[in-house]
Amino acid sequence: MSYLETANSTGMWLSCSVIIFVVLFQAAIFMRKAYKTGREMGLSDEQMHLAMRSGAISTVGPSLAVVVAMVSLIVSLGAPFAWMRLSVVGSIPFELMAAETGAVAMGTSLGSSTYDVNAFATSVWTCTLGASGWLLICAFFTDKFDVVRRKAVGGNEALLPVLSVSAMIGAFAYFGAPYLAGRGTASTVACLSGGAEAERMGAGDRHALRDVHSDAVCLRRRFKMKDTYKNFVKQIIFWGRLTLIVAWLCSFLPPLYLAVVHGIMPELSSIAKAFSMIASVMIVSWIVEPIAYFPIVGITGTYMSWLAGNISNMRVPVSALAQTAAGVEEGTPEGDIISTLGIGISVIVNLIVLVLAVFFGQQVISSLPANIQEAFKFILPAVFGAILANFALRDYMLGLFALVMSFVLTMLKMPSFIVLPVCVFGTIAVGIWKFRRKQALTAVQRSDDKNEGL
Repeated sequence: MSYLETANSTGMWLSCSVIIFVVLFQAAIFMRKAYKTGREMGLSDEQMHLAMRSGAISTVGPSLAVVVAMVSLIVSLGAPFAWMRLSVVGSIPFELMAAETGAVAMGTSLGSSTYDVNAFATSVWTCTLGASGWLLICAFFTDKFDVVRRKAVGGNEALLPVLSVSAMIGAFAYFGAPYLAGRGTASTVACLSGGAEAERMGAGDRHALRDVHSDAVCLRRRFKMKDTYKNFVKQIIFWGRLTLIVAWLCSFLPPLYLAVVHGIMPELSSIAKAFSMIASVMIVSWIVEPIAYFPIVGITGTYMSWLAGNISNMRVPVSALAQTAAGVEEGTPEGDIISTLGIGISVIVNLIVLVLAVFFGQQVISSLPANIQEAFKFILPAVFGAILANFALRDYMLGLFALVMSFVLTMLKMPSFIVLPVCVFGTIAVGIWKFRRKQALTAVQRSDDKNEGL
């Protein structure tokens, strides 16, 4: 019997489905609480509907790109497990790497004639254990990330929007650098998309551009967190931690199903070998990436993004676009509420697209013309180019600094777990320095004006 018969069995479908309901439950309860809190904080229904509409629309394209790539995972690991892994935490590169690591530990490889049910079970265990690091670290430490973020600004809450916008600039410089530095069609698409966004913002009018530091000063009074928002955060921490822990436990249902129902249980030494191999590669990512993305997506976004996965190609862009559509500032309580609604609807839309893809995707994709299938790969360059322009134009020098740093690190072929945090935290450091320098110069100017008045 082929291992794919077991991989596509009814029992695998059932064991893989449970965690999907946890993902849906988390998104629904977060959105419900965000909508209620948003109303209490003075956000209009129109703003919140715009955020959800933006989140839904901007999710479809990246979801289709994931669907195209998902076919390779379905062929190797079966439809149920591929669907589950791309709906929770994982991404195509990680899942393929983890599955191949499990196969190597059994002395074979994905797609090989020797890849049997035991190798498949080892791949399932490796994918499950390999993603545990993100789930557990985010479950127990996400609330600590927010404490660290506030300590980083030294009690000056006007710096929090600076921190968030600087993080956005650094992150999208990292995402966009590989496309902008190239010479192919992807580079052209990214540049054209960025140019179109610059035109939309009125790039020709210097006074029309928002300066992140001026924004922060204007927001000083409005940014005082209300009791309603503090209560919202407390509820999010409770439900976020609970859902991530439950999801982590549910993620073990597929390998346990294989072991209990089918008696397919690889030797513990093989599982340990595969886990040690994947952990040696991913341990830095388990720790660094949630911290690096936290200033961008916030506390609610962290819980949702690291449960539903696809954070760089879907959740981060959705968060940014939702806040832009609703006209709120990043790093503020209002921004967090809007981001929650955008990411929440993104999770739901992505799951719907993946469900449809699992059952009908292969037939639909294979029937599309080759040039249409080829066009899917240009969705992300277009998204990254536009969002980078949106944020970089708020502070020309900060955007230029982030781009140059990303180009240099990319050309040096540094690993992503180094490039991403360096770009994000390096840009944050420069953004904070510029803000404090501007504050100091303003204080000196006021002192001089006062002395002249005397």
